[in-house]
Amino acid sequence: MRRGILAALVVALALPLGARAQSDTARAEALEASSVWRAENRLDLAEEALWAVWGLGQNDEIKVELGEVAVGQRRPHAARFLVDGVLEGTRGLADLVGGLPPASKANGLNAAMALRAEGKLDEAEWALRGVRDQQAAQLELGYIASAQGRSLRARDHFQRASEGADDAVSVLAYREIWVLPKTLAEGVFGQARDLRAAGDTAAAERLLRALLPFENRQRIALELGWTAVAAGDPEGADPWLTEAVAGEDATLAESARSQLAALAVGAETPPAETSAADTPIDPAAEPPERVAETTPPDAASAIADTMAAAKALRADGQYVRAEEEFERARGLGVSDQVIDMELAYTMLDAERPEAARLALESASKGPDADIAGRAKQLLASVARRLGERFLAQARAYRAEENYSMAAMSLETAEEQGGDACSVALERGYLEGEQGHGTKARKAFREAARCDDEAVSAAAKGELKARYRLFWGDLYAELYGWHRFLPSTGSTNLVPTVRVRGYIHPIPKLDLDPYIFAQISRDLASQGNTVSGVPLILADNVAMIGAGVLLRGWKRRVGIYAQAGPAFNLLDDGRQRVFFDARVAAFFAVSAPTCSPAPQMAAPGARVGFAGCAEVYAEAVWVSRFDNNVFTLGRGRLGFTALVTGPVAWQPIAEVRVFKDINNDYWNNLIDAGVGMRWRLLMPFGLDVMLGVHGGSYFGLENNDPAPNPLGFAELRLQAATYIAF
Repeated sequence: MRRGILAALVVALALPLGARAQSDTARAEALEASSVWRAENRLDLAEEALWAVWGLGQNDEIKVELGEVAVGQRRPHAARFLVDGVLEGTRGLADLVGGLPPASKANGLNAAMALRAEGKLDEAEWALRGVRDQQAAQLELGYIASAQGRSLRARDHFQRASEGADDAVSVLAYREIWVLPKTLAEGVFGQARDLRAAGDTAAAERLLRALLPFENRQRIALELGWTAVAAGDPEGADPWLTEAVAGEDATLAESARSQLAALAVGAETPPAETSAADTPIDPAAEPPERVAETTPPDAASAIADTMAAAKALRADGQYVRAEEEFERARGLGVSDQVIDMELAYTMLDAERPEAARLALESASKGPDADIAGRAKQLLASVARRLGERFLAQARAYRAEENYSMAAMSLETAEEQGGDACSVALERGYLEGEQGHGTKARKAFREAARCDDEAVSAAAKGELKARYRLFWGDLYAELYGWHRFLPSTGSTNLVPTVRVRGYIHPIPKLDLDPYIFAQISRDLASQGNTVSGVPLILADNVAMIGAGVLLRGWKRRVGIYAQAGPAFNLLDDGRQRVFFDARVAAFFAVSAPTCSPAPQMAAPGARVGFAGCAEVYAEAVWVSRFDNNVFTLGRGRLGFTALVTGPVAWQPIAEVRVFKDINNDYWNNLIDAGVGMRWRLLMPFGLDVMLGVHGGSYFGLENNDPAPNPLGFAELRLQAATYIAF
């Protein structure tokens, strides 16, 4: 009786009745579907069914039901959003609201993205409550729904985002639609077919009817018709097949028409399992399908023609039509295991490994041992394909700095059987870009141990370049001058060399303990002779010791502290060994255009005008000089006029200011000058600058009197290099 009523309803839908009658029927189907899915605890599908009801007519009770489903999905804030504004007294509202947690204060797109990155998906969804109409918000809602496992909802949000005006957002949304795994509804469709094949046609019908509100209705109607045929109920099959014939898809309609014709002549062939002899060994070989001996000749011919047409469509790249033809062959009587295997081949050719896996899992459980074995072998390759796809997706997300989605894609790639070495390497890159040095180092070490030479080499390169535990640097400087004003000025040359060896124990924190050795010598000093040369930049000592360096803001700022013995290099009456402790802070920033690309191709020279600006400042406390504190500020402004091979020619203007707290006159001055700098760009950095400078002492005095006059002018040579290794 129930089946007859349902059949009558379906036939009524196919007739040109009023829109209201159709809407009422669709609403009843959707409500029934939501009840089925809630009973099955498939809350994502229950949600979709309720949204289908909502689209046919909005009311507060449907909102409350959606809220109850959201609570079951662990989305209490989403439930709060759904029932906002629902009138008091609506059935179930009081109980629902009473169990919701306090409202989160999070608000806006940025807040939602941050919360999603932390895994707080419900709060992220709630944060978008005021901006849901925005295209970017729809994209974010898609990401959230995908992370929640609500595939149908995610697809809906991505579809809306893809239709907006912002092309960049549209591209992202389109890509998500393409890579989104098969929906849970598709999995239920396959489950219904399995139940039909197992003879449980009542359960199959129940699941199929519950898919009507949001799946391809013509496809579901055709499957319902085949289910009724399998149940031995041709009268029940007739209205469903009639509806499928009236649908827009010509292939599905033809399949339904063929089944109706078979029923009309009493030669219906309900789907049945076939023997191993009935199954193709290889899709490329295309052997003829053998059918049961009781199959009428006309039916056997129809099966052969349909299978041949499906394989031809697959070879031609028309994968969707090929799938429908294979489904038509299933309806004509080819075993489910054979068809599932053919569908898997088709989906693999169409680069749809997610869908192929579902078909292969079904084929692997069939009665034919040969087909089941091949299906299991293919499942392993499908896992690799899935892993590669999600790995590529992770790389794309990382390039867009969408680190949370990149991490989720990597997890999925690992779960789906992606190459462990490639996953470890990509995880190292991802963690490194987020500043998670310890995790990056661990991932790169794992990848470096892999047998894959390319992956191992890349990981070892990263460990050496960015995540090495030990490193060092070399700084060398040559500072010289000839003071021509006043005429009693001096000439000097001061070389300095410093070597440091570091340990970098915490990659995330740029804190490096080190040991060092340094030597400075001004060539004008002659031991016990009175030269009158002040101790500028160097005081003729060699130092060794240990210290610690902390840097930040991309290593533009830093502080260090070090201590150790200083050895006097001159026989000048001072003690030979001193204790030297110092603490310093520094700041250095330079425009990227200060280091242009070398001109190594013909003609070997490039003329231009690329501006250059540099600022350096430091403050140093030194115990050995009566606890003095030295400060220096230097600014340079210039441009690159010429690049010849690896050398940049740069006219530079420079201003310097020195100040200390002990008022030694040589540490309290200002000067400025212009000159030419030659910058070696490769294979290592080296600056050589020659210029004319003038300035004045401030006139401050400590133990030594300030010179008279205070002003001076000099020819100055500066050369410096820094090499990290």
